[in-house]
Order: sequence, then C-alpha cells, then structure tokens
Amino acid sequence: MKYLKLIRFQNLAMLALMQLVVLYGFLKLQNIPLALAIWQYYLLLISTVCIAAGGYIINNIMDQDADLEN
Repeated sequence: MKYLKLIRFQNLAMLALMQLVVLYGFLKLQNIPLALAIWQYYLLLISTVCIAAGGYIINNIMDQDADLEN
C-alpha cells in the first residue's frame, strides 16, 4: 500500500485515462490518422506512466527534508 502512495497511483491512473480519452474520445471520433499503430500508442502510454512514476519517486526522495520541516 505504501508503494502505491509513493508513486501516486491516482495521478498515474488519471494520466493513463486522459491519454485513452484523447485517443478514443477525440482522435478516433474525428477520424484523424495516427502516425503510431495501436500497440505503439499503448507502449507510449505505458512508458509515459513509468516515467511519471519514476519522477514521483525522485521527487519524494529529494523532498524528504522539506517534508520533515512541514
């Protein structure tokens, strides 16, 4: 449970959801051709979520001193 709090799972889920909304709620409905195949778009989604999770972990490590003061 602490791991999910560390990576801010709610924010990551929202990030992934918004990428899917853009794909299916906008691009597909407007018949806009994509430069990526669907599996490449999902790979982009997964990599974006992993990069954001890594950023959250680094942020938590770097802000330990500030969090102790507050």
